[in-house]
Amino acid sequence: EEGRQMARMHSSSQDQEVNRVMKKLDFRLRKVFRSLPEGTLSVVVLPGQTS
Repeated sequence: EEGRQMARMHSSSQDQEVNRVMKKLDFRLRKVFRSLPEGTLSVVVLPGQTS
């Protein structure tokens, strides 16, 4: 049971970090998209992680 609790805590902290990074990215991308001319095609490529 203790191992499960530790795994949940670790997962929760990872989730919080992912949320923080995504909010920061969202803010920056919003600024970029607003500066583009209307009708501009935009593609965002996010790097993946291989394990």
